[in-house]
Amino acid sequence: MAGLLEDYPEVWLVASESRLWDSRGLTQTWLDQNGRLIESASFALVDVYHYGLSNLE
Repeated sequence: MAGLLEDYPEVWLVASESRLWDSRGLTQTWLDQNGRLIESASFALVDVYHYGLSNLE
């Protein structure tokens, strides 16, 4: 993930039915550990997370 996101200062995670594509929660866990959650919102069947990634090397 670090290699894929190294050129991006921010990223949005739009999670819809995430149990189907990431049942272990690896994507959000990685973002929580390596980014800074700026804001989040929940809607019917969709959660949206905005992360800052300024600390990635």
